[in-house]
This record gives sequence, structure tokens and C-alpha cells, in this order.
Amino acid sequence: MITEDSENFVLYKPFTEDLDQISTINHEEKENIREKAKLAITDYMRSLNEMEVFINETYLKHTRPGLGVGSWDRGMDYYKACLKWHTSLQLSPEEVHRKGLEEVSRISTQMKAIFRKMGMNGSIKDGFNQLKNDSSYFLKTEDEVVSTFEDIIQRQIEPKLNTLFKDNPNLPLVVEPMPYNGPLGMYLTGSPDGTKPGTFQVNGLHPLEMPTFGFMALALHETVPGHHLQGWALYAEYLGEEMGVYKTDAQMLGRYSEEIFRACRLVVDTGLHYMGWSRKQAIEYMSNYTASGENELSNEINRYITWPGQACAYKIGELKIKELRKKAEEELGNLFDIKDFHSVVLKNGPMPLNILETVIDSWIEEVKRKPPTTPPNRKTNTNTGCVPSPNVYMQSLLLFVILHFVKN
Repeated sequence: MITEDSENFVLYKPFTEDLDQISTINHEEKENIREKAKLAITDYMRSLNEMEVFINETYLKHTRPGLGVGSWDRGMDYYKACLKWHTSLQLSPEEVHRKGLEEVSRISTQMKAIFRKMGMNGSIKDGFNQLKNDSSYFLKTEDEVVSTFEDIIQRQIEPKLNTLFKDNPNLPLVVEPMPYNGPLGMYLTGSPDGTKPGTFQVNGLHPLEMPTFGFMALALHETVPGHHLQGWALYAEYLGEEMGVYKTDAQMLGRYSEEIFRACRLVVDTGLHYMGWSRKQAIEYMSNYTASGENELSNEINRYITWPGQACAYKIGELKIKELRKKAEEELGNLFDIKDFHSVVLKNGPMPLNILETVIDSWIEEVKRKPPTTPPNRKTNTNTGCVPSPNVYMQSLLLFVILHFVKN
């Protein structure tokens, strides 16, 4: 930014042609304004010079020698604390790294099988490059993008919610174009009473950069049953499989591409901060398993470097919810109800995963203690013999009345 001449500085531009076009300011006053601008800019550039000297000669000499916080004094302990803070679980960096490797292996195997089924061989990146060269997976306008998401949410996802959920609050949800060039999609919370709807903002400014095979996973994540119901959005992407809303192989690849991205984070975050990975090593790893370009991955790696542990929360959260669900299924057997399980998770609101585990354990014990429900027509043995059910009494009474009228 720094230039030798203040008139060449980027912030001086408005004082040239822009100022000339203002007819309400006379020539002498314009020259006065320009002189003041030059003085201000000269002073500003002097400050930039001082900052540059400070950064190079003082600040950088005291930064950590490596990218990861593991290069600090007691940096390994600090990173363990970061993981505990962001996951709320007692997981070591080695455990998180191993979970990441296992998940990447599992998901990549599933993805390669689908690619082979579609007649495509090679790496995951090669497969996605072929899909992205197929114009049938892209829309042309922002309106098309918005209307497609509306159709996905209202006609494909919402009708299936009652298969997995009960007591759905039915809070209003709208889809709107994003007013700026941000992420692909973003959810804005509505009011609890429904007067302000939840809003899913969709970035439709570059439709030719948004393959439609990723729309279903994104909608599940950002709206229902994801952020519109709770902050468990990665688990919500998985629920789309049980709801049967992934209709095509390409949509399943879109779903797995999102999941493997979060799994890679476990490997890369622990790699950078605990295992001494280089920036290049981190980028290459994610490049092997995702469809993202180098620029996008570079920004992602910057995020992990500056926010140790945070990127691990997503996949760890999904894995923990699945673990607790499996535990409930195994311990409750026929008593397990997926709608009740989801209700317990949702009704208590966002919470640390260790607290969620306590809540689910308490619910499991509560369900076990409930007396078994007696079927309507089943007789119950008591000390006085077999007591007929209320239905038997009603049938007997009806027969008595019929016979009475027939007799008379």
C-alpha cells in the first residue's frame, strides 16, 4: 500500500476525478481539500511504515517458530486444552487423529464405490472433476438456485420429518438470496414464537460454481433437520440417508464430500498442532480426499492454524451423537424409539457433549423403569383370577341389549 507519492496512494483516488465532479464545491476549496488529504495520507503512510518496522523487527521475532501451537512452550498441553474446550470430551490428540483417519478411510471407500458404479475410475478428485464438467449439474440464474432449494426443503425433506421426529415446532422457514458474496449458504435464526421466520440465505451469485448434487446435503445441514431445529447439522446430513431424500448417486457423493471434508479436519488439525505437519503437508492431504481447489484449501488451513481444535468439533459431535444412539438402541432393544431419542436431544437445547451423554444415559434408565404397556385386548392375571379387559365388558353389554330387544 505504501507509495512514495501520496497522490498515488489508493485512498487518494476519491480526491481526483470524484472531487472534480462535485459542482457545489468551488475550485479553491477543492484544492484546499486535496492538500489536507495529502497531509493525512502522508501521516497515515508514516504509521504504516512504523507498523512494518515493528512487525519485522520486534513482533515476528517473538512468534512461535512453527505453524502449530505445539511449537510453543507447553504447547502440547495447550492444544490438549483446546480440544477439550471445543469437544467437551476427554479425547487425546492421538485419539482424534485416529478417528479422523478411520472416518476418511470409511467415507473414501464408499465414494470410490459410487464413482465406479457411475463408470468413473481414478481418484476422488478426478471423479468430482468429471462431475463438475457436466453442465446438467448446474443452474443458470440466482432465481433457479433459490427455487430449487425451496423445492428440496418444502417438497422433499419436510414431508419426511415425521418419520424421525415428533412434536415438530413447525416454525416458519424461508429461503432468500444472499445479499453479498459469502459462503454457499447460511442459516439465520428466527424468533422462538415464529413471528420472525428462520432464514436460509443462498449464495446464487455464481450458479455455475454450485453443482446441484451438493444441494440436498446443504439444505439438510442449514435448515431441517439441521440448524433450524438444532446445532447438530452434520448429524442432520446423515439423517438424510434414513429419510431417503438422497435420490441419486450424485447426491450421495455430494453428501459424502461434505462428510469427508469434516473428517479430514480431524486429521489435519491434530497434524498441524500436535504432530508437526507442514502447511504443504496439510493442503496435500485434504487435496487427496476432497473436491476443493488449492485456494479454498489454503484458506481452510489458515483457519485451522489460527483456531486450534475448533474444526474438530463438527465430526466429533456427529460421532458422539451416533455413539449415544447406538448405545440406546442396544440397551433398550424393542423399547427404543428414534423419535423419542431425537426429542430428548432437541428439547434440552445446545449443550456440551459430556452433558448430552449424561442426559441420554438418564433417559435410557428412565425408559427401562417404565412398566410395560398392556395391549388393549390382552387379559391381565390378578390374585382374583382373569379380569376381562374393558372391551370385553362393552361386548357383553352390547350382546345383552341386542338379546333384550330380540326377546321383546
